[in-house]
Amino acid sequence: MGKAPEIKSCMWMLPNENEIKLCCDGSALGNPGPSGIRIVYRDWEGRVLGTFCKAIGITTNYMAEVNATIDGVEKAVHRGWKTCGLFQTPRQQ
Repeated sequence: MGKAPEIKSCMWMLPNENEIKLCCDGSALGNPGPSGIRIVYRDWEGRVLGTFCKAIGITTNYMAEVNATIDGVEKAVHRGWKTCGLFQTPRQQ
């Protein structure tokens, strides 16, 4: 039986009033490998305004992250959200 994982605390901050928080992540199973992205949009009260995910084919972790950022910003602009904060999920060490 392996060692139990260490529990770490984290804090999630809401965006400023009248701003949208864009949380995005991309990952690959292998590097390169089958990849996908996910995006969540929240308002200043923490309400989920929308989500998006898709497979993006075979690529690296880095390119999956880049795709998530670009798609997330493009979709925010398309929805008319001009004031967004971008948050990318940190990598586990």
